[in-house]
Order: sequence, then structure tokens, then C-alpha cells
Amino acid sequence: AILAIWLLSKVTPLVDRLVPSSAKPVFTPLLAFTVTSTITLSFVGPAGIWLSNGAGWVMSSLLEISPTLTGFIFGLTRPITIVFGIHHSMTPISLNNFALYGKDLLMPIMCLGNMAIAGATMAIWHKQRKYVSKEQSSITAGSSVTAILGITEPALFGVLTKYTKAMMTASLAAGVFGAISVTIDTHLTSYILSSVFSLPAYLASGTQNFVQALMGVVGVFALSYVLTMLLVKLDNK
Repeated sequence: AILAIWLLSKVTPLVDRLVPSSAKPVFTPLLAFTVTSTITLSFVGPAGIWLSNGAGWVMSSLLEISPTLTGFIFGLTRPITIVFGIHHSMTPISLNNFALYGKDLLMPIMCLGNMAIAGATMAIWHKQRKYVSKEQSSITAGSSVTAILGITEPALFGVLTKYTKAMMTASLAAGVFGAISVTIDTHLTSYILSSVFSLPAYLASGTQNFVQALMGVVGVFALSYVLTMLLVKLDNK
């Protein structure tokens, strides 16, 4: 969808030059949409699928080379892959891991990524209070809460895409704790959504696994929050 909108922004001015002034209100958007949708369905959509499949292949290959490195890269790229919608390519890998090994190491990192996004967004809210209205800052705070509950899109598209350094700090925190999570074998034995409500599922593999998951969630949120507070500057512009 993001690539399609970018394409539309390029096609519209070109079409606008060809359409007479009197017909622009009707035919410019109609022709721009027709051209863009055709190119999107023919090329952009398939390219997105290939990109998703490629990301899945990379992760599968890295798991065979170094699980710790895979955890770092997967955590580091998690927020970015959500923005571009290719994060769903990881789900088949996790499901395959459940079938083959009875557990999966990637899904806990998905949860860590969400918590990192929540931590960075909460830090932005803390900084925003000096410069924006109470209503605007409350939207940011609400976005952080929804990320904790497993829905990261409001935080990503409403907050972190505006503050790219905060996106980077969230990614770094997720990468660090992703590597730790894989190294200490924090895992799930069944598919579940990535939120704080998923924590009881870690008890299926014992108390230690649950404690590791809980410490990871708290730690990645705190690290993301602290890094964002230290490295991201806001002003009243």
C-alpha cells in the first residue's frame, strides 16, 4: 500500500499535465488511479510478495548459521518490516518451527519488537507534553498502550514515522533483546498474538521460560524508552 501511494504521487502530476484544465477535477484522479492500480496489480503487488518471501528465506538461512545473530537482525528490523507490511512473512517460519521442533524462537522477538515500539512511543509522549496540546499528547500515549496490547500500527504510523530517530532506538532495543532472547532460549510452543496478554503462554515451557519472557518485555520497553529519551530531541516546530 505504501509503495502504491508513492507511485500514485508520481503518476498524478504526469497525468495532470496531459488533461485539459476544464477536465482536471474529474479525469486527473480517475486516470491517475487507473494507471496506478494497473501498475500496482501487475508489478508492485507481486514485488511485495517476492520481498516478503525473500525476507522469510533470509531469516531461515540465518537461523541455521547463528541463532543469536538472527535474533539481533530479526529484532532490529521488526519495526521496519511492520511499516512495510512484510512482517507477516515470518509467521509461516514460526508455524513450521512449531511443527518440526515443537517450539519457536522468533515469536517472542515479535513481542519484544512491539514492546520496544511501545517504549519509544511512551518516551515521545513524555517529551511531547511540553510542545503539543493535551489532546495530541494523549493520542501518543494511547498509541503506546495499544502497542503494549499488540496493535503497533497507531504508534508506528502516527508517531514513530514522524520521529525516525525514535524508530531507530526502538529497533536497536528490539535487536539487543532479540539476541538475548534467542541466546537464552526463550520460546513459545504454540502460536499466539504478540502482546502482554501472551505472557502466560510461556508457562507451557516452565517457570524459567516465563520469567525470561517477562524480563525481556520489561527490559526492552525500558531500554527503548531510555534510548529515546537520551537520543531523540523534540522542539516546538
